Amino acid sequence: PLSELRTARLLSTEVCLRSGPAGLPELPAGARKSENPDGLVIDLPAEADVDAFLRATLAAGARVHSLTPRRESLEDLFVREAASQREGAA
Repeated sequence: PLSELRTARLLSTEVCLRSGPAGLPELPAGARKSENPDGLVIDLPAEADVDAFLRATLAAGARVHSLTPRRESLEDLFVREAASQREGAA
């Protein structure tokens, strides 16, 4: 069944925000920062402590606009399974 194929596997968490007067806290290891017209986009790796990052960000005076978990898509699943099949055949 499709529900068994799609796991709740978290790949990353995207945080869109505007930094405050104190700037941003230190980014967790593996995090990536980019800018867009609305502010900053921080891509936190799956193993990052999102709650701690949000607390530190809000304490620095930043405004969080959105928080989006990025989960494994069916395409990601297909590519992962195809790669494991290819490795198994080698």
